[in-house]
Amino acid sequence: RIAELSKHCKSMLVVEMNGGQMLRDVQMAVSERIPVEFYGRMGGVIPFPDEIYGEIRRMLKESLPIGGDPSDRWLKRMTAQN
Repeated sequence: RIAELSKHCKSMLVVEMNGGQMLRDVQMAVSERIPVEFYGRMGGVIPFPDEIYGEIRRMLKESLPIGGDPSDRWLKRMTAQN
């Protein structure tokens, strides 16, 4: 289903409460047709809706790369805020 959805999307955001276990599955299904971004929280921390909305807004404004490691990009964004 993710592969089919990727044909109708400009990009995808994978939101997880872990380090990105589902991210790899989404990337494989999308097969680099569209950019895939990641937003994760670990340790039982639930992401707030405004955090996810902020990521969606960022994705709409930026030119997103296809390929690469979305979890590395996420980590750079998270450490840049501190």
